[in-house]
Amino acid sequence: MRTTKRPPVTVGQMLVTEFWLNIQRAVELRDFCHRAYEHEVRNVRRVKLHTFPLKQA
Repeated sequence: MRTTKRPPVTVGQMLVTEFWLNIQRAVELRDFCHRAYEHEVRNVRRVKLHTFPLKQA
C-alpha cells in the first residue's frame, strides 16, 4: 500500500468542502446580479507576469 502524507478525506470533509463551494458560487452570483462586483473591481490592478531569462548552456 502506498503511504501518503495526508490522511484520507472523510465523507464529512467532502460534504463541507462541497457546501463551502456552493456558498461561494451563490455569493458570486448574487454579487454579479446586484452589480456589487463592479464596485469591488474598480481598484483592482492586473498582476504583471515576471519572466526570468533562460540560462544558456
